[in-house]
Amino acid sequence: FHVRPRAYYRVFQAIMPFADGDIIYCEGYQDEFHQYMWNRLLWDPNRSLEDVMMEYARLHFGAEAAPEIVQAMLQLEQNLEAPLAANEGIDRYYILVKSAGWKIPPHLMRDNHRWRLHMQKAALDKYLQLKLRREMAQQDRVMQAVEQAIASRDAEAGLKAAQILGE
Repeated sequence: FHVRPRAYYRVFQAIMPFADGDIIYCEGYQDEFHQYMWNRLLWDPNRSLEDVMMEYARLHFGAEAAPEIVQAMLQLEQNLEAPLAANEGIDRYYILVKSAGWKIPPHLMRDNHRWRLHMQKAALDKYLQLKLRREMAQQDRVMQAVEQAIASRDAEAGLKAAQILGE
């Protein structure tokens, strides 16, 4: 699941001056927002990205949650382009989606699979980031034990320490 609003908007603006109509194609549900945006831009290619995103967000998440959903979608696009381990945008995306969920009206939240997809993506990215950070820290500890063993010329003690740290 992903959204790439800025990238898709740039592609649309770059190719549509040379097009005579268009057909929307989908590889799956993950690009539902892109289809919405593309269709709305086909109707009016001069609309701003922010305007189309706010319209989509108001329709599916309600007016109060819309600004946070738009910011979350833009943050997700940045997250997809940044290294996972040090990406502070992972927390920001999670917080924006979670906060927006509290503002979605009950009639929209009841069956809001779009919000649930964002929440699932946010939680999964956070889990993977924490897992990666833990594994990297564990690798650093093991490498330090190995380096100390090499420096002390006590390979057996170093190997035991590395094994314990690697568990």
